[in-house]
Amino acid sequence: MRTKVIFIIIFLLTMAFLPIIISKCSSPQTAVTSNSTADKAAEPVTANEPSKNETIVETTTESVAKENSESEKSPLTESDLCGMVAAKYNENYCEETLKALTIILYTNYIVSPDSYDLSDIDICLPESKAENSVKENYNKIKSAVSSVYKKALCADGKAFYIPFCDFTNGKTSTNSEYPYLTAVASPWDSYANADDGEYYGVSLNGINYLCNDGYSYEEALQWYLPNFKIQIL
Repeated sequence: MRTKVIFIIIFLLTMAFLPIIISKCSSPQTAVTSNSTADKAAEPVTANEPSKNETIVETTTESVAKENSESEKSPLTESDLCGMVAAKYNENYCEETLKALTIILYTNYIVSPDSYDLSDIDICLPESKAENSVKENYNKIKSAVSSVYKKALCADGKAFYIPFCDFTNGKTSTNSEYPYLTAVASPWDSYANADDGEYYGVSLNGINYLCNDGYSYEEALQWYLPNFKIQIL
């Protein structure tokens, strides 16, 4: 009888404390669920969006390249272009002819600037060193140059070297060296007693004849260069 009583007491005590033991065993581990940032995944980086540092480096590189390019080849100034026209000046040239000559020289300088030594007075004659009719007409030269400064002869939007001569033997020619040129008649040169060689590009005598006959410099150049247009460069 005593044994049964003891067993019943133990059973009752066990049933009383069992819920407490179970609740403690199943309580959440707060240390595991703490708000630690160390285990957070890194935010994705979009491949098409360069970082700020990459953008700065790229811009700086482009700026340096642009500065180097500009320092290597200075643009032709209006004063230097006046000197180039003065070096080719002929007192018989009217102002429209001087404009045409200016455009030809500017175009050729753009195409091949290294071919021109502007310190050579036979290539670029400054006003301070001009003499006789060139000195007397230097203002006329400056006026012509100023009116067409930065205008160039272009075909398909690109500038090409334009050969020119004082006169031809009545026509111009073309060859593999100048495939972009067109052979045209230049009858105003027939009296010039030129030899039977080949002449390319533009006859300045022909330009002057046309301009004195009422043609504008654009129309005169169009005669010799029908495939070209005058554009600002």
